[in-house]
Amino acid sequence: MQITHKKTNRENILHAIVISAMSACSLCFFFIAGMVNNTFGRINPSQLFFHLAMPVKQADVNGAVKQIIGIFCCSLGIAIIIYFVLWSIFKWIDRCRFVKKSHLQVFLYIFAGVCLMAAGDYFNEYIPFKSGIDFYCCESKMIENEFSQPLPGELRFLQKRNCIVIVMESVEETFSKPDVVGGNMIPELMHIKEKNLSFDRRVQCNGTGWTIAALVNIFFGIPQLPLHGLYLASAGNNRRYKLPSIFDYFLQGGYSCTYMQGGYMEFAGKKYLFEDHPGVKIVAFDELSGEDDYISNRAPFEWGVDDGVLFKKIKEECLRLSEQNQPFFLVALTLDTHGPNGYLPPEHLQKEKDFFAEVLRVADYRISNLINWIKSQSFAENTTIIIVSDHLAMSNSFMSKLRKFSDDVLCEKRKTYNCFINSAVRPKKKDGRLFAAFDLMPTILHAAGAQWGSNRLHLGVSLFGDTPTILEKYGIEYYEKESLKRSDKYLKMFDVSP
Repeated sequence: MQITHKKTNRENILHAIVISAMSACSLCFFFIAGMVNNTFGRINPSQLFFHLAMPVKQADVNGAVKQIIGIFCCSLGIAIIIYFVLWSIFKWIDRCRFVKKSHLQVFLYIFAGVCLMAAGDYFNEYIPFKSGIDFYCCESKMIENEFSQPLPGELRFLQKRNCIVIVMESVEETFSKPDVVGGNMIPELMHIKEKNLSFDRRVQCNGTGWTIAALVNIFFGIPQLPLHGLYLASAGNNRRYKLPSIFDYFLQGGYSCTYMQGGYMEFAGKKYLFEDHPGVKIVAFDELSGEDDYISNRAPFEWGVDDGVLFKKIKEECLRLSEQNQPFFLVALTLDTHGPNGYLPPEHLQKEKDFFAEVLRVADYRISNLINWIKSQSFAENTTIIIVSDHLAMSNSFMSKLRKFSDDVLCEKRKTYNCFINSAVRPKKKDGRLFAAFDLMPTILHAAGAQWGSNRLHLGVSLFGDTPTILEKYGIEYYEKESLKRSDKYLKMFDVSP
């Protein structure tokens, strides 16, 4: 009798532990997916693993870490409570025998299983780990079939125009829609766009939706696809690209090249993009943080040096480059609009109830001021200015409104900002071009006056021509599916040997 009682008690404990563990896993899946959704929206495993593996210096990760720890602790606490409740119920049933314990246990297992599957499905909606399996199980020839590279010396600059590219952090045209965000938060940017040239149907597809991925797209004309991030993150890999970048093409054309940003180059592995580019001058946090304007600032920005300091340095660099006897190519990455809160200069603090709305207004004014300054310089007539956003906004006070406006996975109603000022060429087909971030590389080169006998370059297609882009040729769904599969051609583009 005693043996039977001990066996029954062990069974009660085992069942209570298993059901409690299933409940805890359900809670973890649900709350972690909710946290990711609120911060980033839908991401894929390559993006998640990339940021877990890469240096996070200068990123404020404490909040996210605390949230995750809090979720685990909360889930564990609830699981312990569930365990004791179930164990007590099972013991009570053993004594009273009012109901069959086996029936209750089956019901609880079914209920916990349903909750676990529902939470797993919710988790997979925003972090689709199934897509990581496709890399190992499936192979795609899309990249191999579509990749195009000019012969050595074929790409030439028939017009030696200066080219300035401003990559704006998380700025989208949706911020100009009063019916979505309550007003036009970027009136100057929209005015600049209306007076110049832009392309309106950029889709944030796989491998393009975060800053370092956007830079890889713009600089190398390729998306940042699965496992690429892990290769870059591995300390034993050389991290070399086996294909020329946009800087290589400009350097070969006799240009002086400069890259500028307010953050650390180490963050997210940006420095790896330039390891094979000794001819490119880098201006980043280490240099800009010594500026008097930054040192005296009463409201430092956790992501780096604010755009006020960066734009001042851009003007100085433009003047320096314009005095040389050669054209120049300058790329600058802004930070003021980085989520979730962005940056406001001290004189603008407390002016608005909606902090991020004021962030956008100040950023809008600053970029307009910079563009007007460039236009007033002696080198302006022979200079192409390009403003592009790296990706859609990930986290800010407008996110709930933005998601209601475009609730589809690819956010096709939301548009990243782009504008081409004083381009060397005009588009053959302006309206309705469906394109991705990797199409910006050949488009920028054509805007600066480059020619190479084709509209295709790497995986991108220049929007100034009439050649269909990959998204136009295959459709978005096909690209999304194929881009998650393994591509031997893609992997051969990188030297990942120890």
